[in-house]
Amino acid sequence: MKKMNEWFKIGAFVLLLFLLTAEDCSNRVSEPSQENQSSQLFLDLENKFEKEQLQPEELVAFEKRSIQMLADLIDYINIYADSGISKEFRLQTRQMIAEFFLNDSEVDSLFTTLNLVEDKKRNILLSNEGKPFQLKLDSCSLSENLSPQSNQIYLGRIEFNLSSNSSVLNSPGNAINVKLLKSPKQFGTDSMDVWGIFFGYINSN
Repeated sequence: MKKMNEWFKIGAFVLLLFLLTAEDCSNRVSEPSQENQSSQLFLDLENKFEKEQLQPEELVAFEKRSIQMLADLIDYINIYADSGISKEFRLQTRQMIAEFFLNDSEVDSLFTTLNLVEDKKRNILLSNEGKPFQLKLDSCSLSENLSPQSNQIYLGRIEFNLSSNSSVLNSPGNAINVKLLKSPKQFGTDSMDVWGIFFGYINSN
């Protein structure tokens, strides 16, 4: 009986060793496959976003994207103006607002045109009366379609109407420039220039 128990333990150990070895081999086989999939994914992205010329249907897709981005921008402005949200999260939101533009002077122009004041010490956005506010995007539409202006730059324009719980901020007529151009993006360890939408200076009618 004692000998049988010993053989049973040996058998169990051999079986366990076999299973562990099989799992290792399986992992080694799957790794190149995952690498190939990642490489293929990067090539697909490269072919799609790194192309020199855009087709009309692709421009339409970017135009639709710009409309959605404007709605997102107004949402981020409201978050940045919300004193009930932590200062750290508001600061992160401010950085996200900056990513809609090519430089920070255009962000400053946006706030000034909308009668907003940025308190950079408290990291919060206020009305020019120093009061809290919330904006609502009532309507928006593309007034100028994206069209080529120079090599790899397309320009368009969105008109939109805003309302607010602060009468000072009610803006029935605004327009913002839309830029479609290529900028560097990081994909893991790889980087490439891809097409992307940015906003330019805003005008209030």
